[in-house]
Amino acid sequence: MKPTLIVYGNCQAGVFFYALKAFPEVTEQWDLVTMRNFVHPVDGHDKLPADEVTRCGVLLEQGSPSKNNINAFPYQDQLPSTCRSIRFPPLDTNLLWPFNFVDPRNKPEPPEHPFGRYPYGDRIVVELMREGLSGDEIWQAYQARSVERMPNFERLVELEISRLNERDTNCDIPMRSFLEENFWSKRLYLTPNHPTWILLGTLFAKLVAAILMDGRDYTERALNHFEAWQPWAAETLPIHPVVAERLNLKWFSPNEKTQYKGHHYTFDEYMKNYISFI
Repeated sequence: MKPTLIVYGNCQAGVFFYALKAFPEVTEQWDLVTMRNFVHPVDGHDKLPADEVTRCGVLLEQGSPSKNNINAFPYQDQLPSTCRSIRFPPLDTNLLWPFNFVDPRNKPEPPEHPFGRYPYGDRIVVELMREGLSGDEIWQAYQARSVERMPNFERLVELEISRLNERDTNCDIPMRSFLEENFWSKRLYLTPNHPTWILLGTLFAKLVAAILMDGRDYTERALNHFEAWQPWAAETLPIHPVVAERLNLKWFSPNEKTQYKGHHYTFDEYMKNYISFI
C-alpha cells in the first residue's frame, strides 16, 4: 500500500488536490487525500480515517501551525516520524475590495449556493441599508460614500506587504516576491480569497517541485494546466473603478464585464444586482 499525501487547507488546497491527480509522477508514489481546514456551511467538519494519517508520507499544510492557530492540522500527533511537512501560504488579498463585509442577508442556499449567492458583501451597502435606505436610494448614495470612504492605499499596500512577509517567514513556499512584482501588471485575484489561474499555477508549480524534489521546473506545465481549467472564473467580482485608479492597476479596464454566477456584469451592474437581492 502506498503512503498518503494529505493536502490540508481551504478551498485552494482542494483545488491543488485535484490538480495533483493530473501529475502521474505524484499519483504513482502517493495516495492523495484532502481535508478542509474550515467548517463547510453544509458538510460541516472534515475527518480523516486513522489509516490515512498514519500512512502519511507528505503533508501539504496551508498556513503555519502554532499553538494559537485553530486551523492547524488536527492529527499532527498521529503523523509518522518519516512524514515530510510542506507549508504553503493562503492566497488572499485585502487590497482590491476594501469594503468586503459579511452581508447579513446572505445565507447558505444548498446545493447550488452553499456559501450563499453573495458571500462577498459590501460594508457601505450594509451601512446604508441600516440607515433605512433601499433599492435605488442605496445605489445613489453608495456612489458618493464609497469614494469618500476609500482608504489610504499607500498605507494599505504597506500593511499588505508586511502581512505577506509574515506569511512567508512561516511557510516553506514563499510567494510575497511574486505577488509584489506582478500584482499591478496582472490580475491575480478573482475575489478576496480566490486567485486567478496565474497565481494558482505559480504556487502549484512550487508545490510539485517541493513534493518531488527532483530539481525540475514545473512552472510551464502547471500554468498550462490551470489556464485550461480556470477554477472559480465563473465567479469573478468586479472592482470599484476608483480602487483600480488609486492602485494604478495596469490590467484594469473600466468597461470590462466579469462573469458572476451565469451573468456578465460591469461594476455598476453587479452592484445594482447585489443591492437588490433578497
